[in-house]
Amino acid sequence: FIPGDFTNVNDCLKLADCDVVTFEIERVSVEGLSELTKRTTVYPDPGVLKLACNKALQKSLFIKLNIPTSPFVVETASPDVDYTGKVVKICVGGYDGNGVWVAGTRKTVPEGFIGTECVIEDRVDVAKEIALVATRGSDGQVEFYFSDGEELFEVGPSLDRGNNFKTLQALPCRYQS
Repeated sequence: FIPGDFTNVNDCLKLADCDVVTFEIERVSVEGLSELTKRTTVYPDPGVLKLACNKALQKSLFIKLNIPTSPFVVETASPDVDYTGKVVKICVGGYDGNGVWVAGTRKTVPEGFIGTECVIEDRVDVAKEIALVATRGSDGQVEFYFSDGEELFEVGPSLDRGNNFKTLQALPCRYQS
């Protein structure tokens, strides 16, 4: 165990003696991890974290890659704007639902949003949200998992003759306790 604050550059550098450093949360010092890559192996690349930490960059990448996403604008949140029916997301610093405001019919902008750069998009009604996690081993093998909030599934690809993804099969994961 190495005590420290993963948002602190110098504390991140305490991991330099590790063979490999991985992370799965967004609230890690990008600067610290970038410096750490000069001393040990870090997965994923800190550039990925920089993208994951900024909702405006994420949404722009979705557009560039033709990944379907709701229409959006990036602007500084203001108490003078009516956000009825919108979802307002702080671009940097929000995580796990923090920094997300579903305006609904409430017109008063939460104090923490005012003056902050935000992604503003139409509210989308969804039946259920799922989370998809992709992992890649050092050998290049990729595995996918998703959760519907109740159960974790391993996703197995169904490939056509050209080794292109055709469909995905979801199989419940087996756990040993």
